[in-house]
Amino acid sequence: ALIQTRPPTIIMKQAEILQRVFLHRLIFVILGIGILINIFRYILNNNKEEGRNNKDQAFEILIILPIYAILPLIPLVFPILWLIVRSFANATLLPFASVDQILFPNEEGDITVLDVAEDPSTAFRVKFEDQDWDQHLRLKPLGLNLLLNTNCGVLQGKKRADQHRKYSSFNIHAKIKPARQSCLCRLGKEIGFTDDALRPFVKRKEIFTTAPCHPSLRERIRNDQWEVPSMNSSIYEELEVGSYQLLSDGHLEIILDNCSDYWDGQGLQSMSKEMENKIYDFYANAIVNDMQCIAYSYRPINVENGNVIPFLTSTASDCSSIYIVLPDSPEVDKIEMQEGSDDEDLSISQSIRLHRLNNGMLEANLHDFAFDQNNTTPQEEESFYQDVIQGQIFLAMATLCHQPKADVCNFIEDLKGAGIRFVYFSPTAERESKAYAERLGLETDWNSCILLSSPGDENSFGDGYLESHDIKARLPRGIDNTRNHLEDVDDIPLHVSLFAECTPESTQEMIKIFQQYGEVVCCIGSALNSCNTYSFAVADVSVAMEPTHTRILTKNGPREIRGQSPIALGAAFAALPCGLFMHYDTSLYALTDVIREARRLINGLRMGIAFLIGTYLSMSLIILLSYCLCLPPVFTGYHILWITCVISPILALSFLFNPHVSDTMTTMTVKNIEHLRDLPRFMIYFILRFSLLIIMSCTTFAICLNYFINDFDSPIFGSYGKLGWLHWTNEQQWIVLYAQNLTLFAF
Repeated sequence: ALIQTRPPTIIMKQAEILQRVFLHRLIFVILGIGILINIFRYILNNNKEEGRNNKDQAFEILIILPIYAILPLIPLVFPILWLIVRSFANATLLPFASVDQILFPNEEGDITVLDVAEDPSTAFRVKFEDQDWDQHLRLKPLGLNLLLNTNCGVLQGKKRADQHRKYSSFNIHAKIKPARQSCLCRLGKEIGFTDDALRPFVKRKEIFTTAPCHPSLRERIRNDQWEVPSMNSSIYEELEVGSYQLLSDGHLEIILDNCSDYWDGQGLQSMSKEMENKIYDFYANAIVNDMQCIAYSYRPINVENGNVIPFLTSTASDCSSIYIVLPDSPEVDKIEMQEGSDDEDLSISQSIRLHRLNNGMLEANLHDFAFDQNNTTPQEEESFYQDVIQGQIFLAMATLCHQPKADVCNFIEDLKGAGIRFVYFSPTAERESKAYAERLGLETDWNSCILLSSPGDENSFGDGYLESHDIKARLPRGIDNTRNHLEDVDDIPLHVSLFAECTPESTQEMIKIFQQYGEVVCCIGSALNSCNTYSFAVADVSVAMEPTHTRILTKNGPREIRGQSPIALGAAFAALPCGLFMHYDTSLYALTDVIREARRLINGLRMGIAFLIGTYLSMSLIILLSYCLCLPPVFTGYHILWITCVISPILALSFLFNPHVSDTMTTMTVKNIEHLRDLPRFMIYFILRFSLLIIMSCTTFAICLNYFINDFDSPIFGSYGKLGWLHWTNEQQWIVLYAQNLTLFAF
């Protein structure tokens, strides 16, 4: 990725054009004009009687004077100025899904939804937006589940206030969504559980259950990402009473498949068709709105006569876990063959659960387990794990979604006002991408999203766009079709702010397409995603961002650690192509400040270069005009070097310290194509602005010569060239030097 070549910037292309104009064309034009003028002067002033002086005159007129004319145009100081300006100018999403809503059944046979949000007044804390949330006793078993069914160190007394990952070895067996990897222990603490309430519980075993043949996978209830239904269950022993508890969290489909009852805050109620439909409707609506759901359940494990389950008395060093793969449901074919029933609107998985519910197959399996303490067979263990995950009690369901940082939406609005378009490349499907783009404040109407996946790709989540309008203007799909659309139809893809179903490769190709059509691309991405390195290297400007809460935190804030962690080193390598690295606690408004400062510096640089070009070109034209008037050179070589290498660069650098202009962030920027198209117009501006200076300088030089000498037939005035410089008297040399110094002061 680091060998990628970025396209030249706008200022670099403009500098290349100026270099071609001045060094490859104008300098030779002025040199040729200077040689022709001085040849004509030499012929007119050639004195055959003074042959000894002809050689001196030829060298001075034909060699030295043309060099004086082009000396101001030679960019002796430009490389140094460029390094100074660059050195001066170089002075300097939430990673996890946040819990959004909690759903749980109530005693009225309905569902209750509580909104949860980040507490803006306290860092790293969540709060319930409902004032009477503490009146819901149904939250207590959920809070216990959230705190026990994790491994972030809560049971060891560790306190993490930041958002962090819930590590699970289940990732080895199956891929789970980010919501399942988000630890919600902060919510459990907010519910009110203390460290003392968790001390009696000891984790004995972990059970991973997956259903690769689940009926829900046979249908596409939405045109977005899906995952194999899975469930993570943990068995805890309460040491004080010797009881065992099973706490589960996972995909709603598999949780409902193994739940026979639900907790309403007062007692257990049998899972009914009405309650299941309400839960499932809320789940489907959450999925459509780009939310990820986690269901929670629980069941006690009754042991006959209070016996201890022998194979659950493992030590803390025993990290073994159980992995269960559920077979295909035998009711699937029977349900699919039934047509014309009253439940046509139900999904296959709902119909199967309804069939089991009507036939008493989901009744609570709360019988006592009896084991021989001395001889426990593997068959008993396998049968125990198969039975223990069934007959659970549904507790609640949490919806999680990725929330943008607080200042992101306002930051995007500021970019629009500055003529910068924000484009979001989403790896998810169209519906999920639009839901998140709406949170960002982007346009999500029809024809506002382009799918970068081609039909049949492994990253494609559907057969095409969600909307199918009977119009001639249709958005392309895939990189190849996008290129063809831009060449043959219109440039609508260049104005779309949302791209869905993106892979790292398609994102990089789209960045190149933007650059081919003159767009300057600034890539902003996570420094912890190695796939972003290539995009960083391809984009014109890259900014790496440290995701929120990736540092080790304590109650008092970030903890200082010695050395660099592997993840920090990985982020540093991934961000090598980036010119700016933003820490997680840096506001995005810092970027707007950088953009404002960059625009001010670029405007100052352009004005400084324009000043230098005008100054140097004026000096060359002044010298040429003096040759046409048969005058001595207006400036000596020392004068030219003093102006071009000392005085003019200092004055040009002063433009870098110009104050901010009020319309800096509202001026529309130009594209990175067709630079300096109005070069003739700029030449006209130069003539109008500097012609008076050129005429004034030559007039001043002539007046000074006329003032200091009275002999108009002198070699230094009128008939200059009859004698070489070495044959002038001291008085004549001082007269020319005085006139040159006064003209330099006037210039």
